[in-house]
Amino acid sequence: MSSDATKGQSCAEHAATGEFHRKLDVFIGEWDAKATFWMSPEQDPMTSDGGRMVTTWALGGRYLEMRYKSEFMGAPFEGVGYWGFNTASGLYESFWIDTAGTMMMFDCDGAVSDDGKVFRSSGTVINPQTRQPMRKSVITTIKSENEHVYQMFFGEVGHEVKSMEIVYTRA
Repeated sequence: MSSDATKGQSCAEHAATGEFHRKLDVFIGEWDAKATFWMSPEQDPMTSDGGRMVTTWALGGRYLEMRYKSEFMGAPFEGVGYWGFNTASGLYESFWIDTAGTMMMFDCDGAVSDDGKVFRSSGTVINPQTRQPMRKSVITTIKSENEHVYQMFFGEVGHEVKSMEIVYTRA
């Protein structure tokens, strides 16, 4: 959807859900999660089994609400995020908060592939160590109605490194 296509939208048109929202239906449900984390490319990855994501529609089917719980490095971890399609911009947008920090990550927007299987988004977040902006990219790939893979990358454009991969399997 181009910005020209959204000019002059009425409030009702802007609030309506449609085909782009329906592309997110596959994520609804309870998911077992196996996460792999890379603190740096030189270090061996860490893993976390036993995570659980519960994803539901919120606010009349406008946004996915994602609630994640696991244990990581011997401590409980919990996160909440929202993901939806913005009819004004024509982009998918996401927001995330969790117990690993105090920052609210209004972090990514992007699009879905023509076949509806690969969601790509990017944005800028603040690096908590340097307090400087850094690029974040996310690729979410639907493998089947019972499995999808979330990959997160950080760094400069063209020099991003994978920092996390979560494989979600329907519970």
